[in-house]
Amino acid sequence: MILCGLNQAIIKSLFYLEVVFMHFSKFTKYQKGVSLSTGLSYILERMDAAFMGLALASIIATLHISKAQGGLIPAITAVGSLVGGVGFGILADKFGRVRTLSWSIFIYAFGTAGMGFTNSFTLLLIFRIIIGLGTSGEYGIALTMLSEAFQKKYMGRISSAAGVAGQVGAIIASLLAAVVLPDWHLLFFIGIIPVILAAYIRFRLPESKSFNDNKIEEKKMKKLN
Repeated sequence: MILCGLNQAIIKSLFYLEVVFMHFSKFTKYQKGVSLSTGLSYILERMDAAFMGLALASIIATLHISKAQGGLIPAITAVGSLVGGVGFGILADKFGRVRTLSWSIFIYAFGTAGMGFTNSFTLLLIFRIIIGLGTSGEYGIALTMLSEAFQKKYMGRISSAAGVAGQVGAIIASLLAAVVLPDWHLLFFIGIIPVILAAYIRFRLPESKSFNDNKIEEKKMKKLN
C-alpha cells in the first residue's frame, strides 16, 4: 500500500530531472536559486500530504479517534490552507516574496515537527491548521517567484517541471513511511529539516527585480500624491 504508485512517481521525477539538467546551466544565478528553492518547496508540500495519507491509519489507532474525526483532519487542513493562501499572498506583496516564503516554510516546519509531539485529537487539529497555513503560502509564493524569474514563453515548462518536483516528495515520504511506520510521531519529526531551506532562502536568495521595481514605483507615486 505504501509503495502504491511509486513507479509512476519515479517516472515523473525522472522527467523533471531531465528538464532541469537540460536547461539549468543556462539559468542565471538568481534563476538557479529560485528553481532550487521552489522545487524543494513543492517537494516538502507533497511530503506532508503523503505523510498524512500514509500515517492516518496509525494515527487513528494511536489516538483512538473515530473514522468521522479522521475524516475531519483533511478538512481542517484545508481551512488553514485557505487562510494561508490569502494571507501570505497579501504579505508577499507587502514584504517581498523571499521573506514571506521563508516565513511560510518556518510555519510548515513548526507544524510538521509539532505533529511529532501530538498526543490528542485537539493538538492534531491545531498542528494541521498550522501546516495548512504554511504549505499554501509556499505553493503560491513559489509560483509567483517562478513567474517573475523567467520569461513568459518558458513558464509552461518551468512551472510544470517545478510541480512534478512534488513527486520526489511522494517518493521520499513513501520510503520513509515504509521504514518508520507505525511510529508516525518519528515520521513527522522529520518536518524540522525544512528550517534549513528557510534559512537559505532568507539569507542567500535576493528579492525579485519585479518586486523591487514595483516598490520603487509605489514610492514615486506616493511622492507625486
